[in-house]
Amino acid sequence: MYLRIAKDSLLRTHRILLTTLLVSLLMAGCGGKEAEPTPAKTPAPTPTFTAAPTTEIAMPLVESSAAPTDTPAPEVQSPLPTPTAPPSPLEEPTAEPQPTPAPTSGFESQAPVPVLAANLACGAQCNTPEADAVGSVVFDLSSGEFRTWVANLDPLEGQVYEGWLVQGARAESTGRFNTSSDGSAAETIDLSALKDDPWSTFVFTIEPEPDDSPAPAAAHSIDGVLRETVMGEALYTRFDSQCQTCHGTSAEGDFGPALRGTGLSYGEFLDKVRNHPGASFTEETVPSVDLQHLYAWLVAQ
Repeated sequence: MYLRIAKDSLLRTHRILLTTLLVSLLMAGCGGKEAEPTPAKTPAPTPTFTAAPTTEIAMPLVESSAAPTDTPAPEVQSPLPTPTAPPSPLEEPTAEPQPTPAPTSGFESQAPVPVLAANLACGAQCNTPEADAVGSVVFDLSSGEFRTWVANLDPLEGQVYEGWLVQGARAESTGRFNTSSDGSAAETIDLSALKDDPWSTFVFTIEPEPDDSPAPAAAHSIDGVLRETVMGEALYTRFDSQCQTCHGTSAEGDFGPALRGTGLSYGEFLDKVRNHPGASFTEETVPSVDLQHLYAWLVAQ
């Protein structure tokens, strides 16, 4: 019986303790006065969070921002005017190229250049017959440039060829030369001192080497009658010109199209000559300056 009483009292004690524990837990969950100390821990992070950024981050930002805002303003604006200055040099190059396209003599719209010209063969004065020998001379009356081309003229030994401009009893030398092994030669000399004088014929003589006489020798080779014409026509009708073969003696057209009064621009004309089918008209064989003279003459027809 005492044992049962002891067990009952022990159970009652456990119940009391459990009841007390439950009551205390309920009071803590419902927000009693003893639960208030726990929120006090939350303010702790706020001072540590705000204090660190405001002292360590805000200070450098104030110092760095103060310097850039004051100094860059004049430095950024000073380079900006300099880009606006270059436009004036940009306008000068556009003005300079305009004088440079000044056409060369006889080119495009310029008047054809006046010349004296002759195609040469064994003619009236020839006393050393060379049946196949031919040549051409062109005397530019503007610049004084005198040009000579010959072919099939046998090279000489101990002698040279000398050219002569002749008017009546007067004869002026155009220079001495010899031909290459194939009988050809091409010479250009300055005869400005003679360009304003009248000349009627041209002749090659065969001179001894050395030669002390200023007069022409009696041995005459190929010759020709000088005619007044223009550079383009003289080049077109030169003895070795291939133009006449295709386009006619006066560029009126033959196997190839007519070229007289061509409507081609100079660029188109140059392209067709340089890319001519079946023939090679390179800068070496037909210089661009000669093509300019040809074009000027053809346009004027």
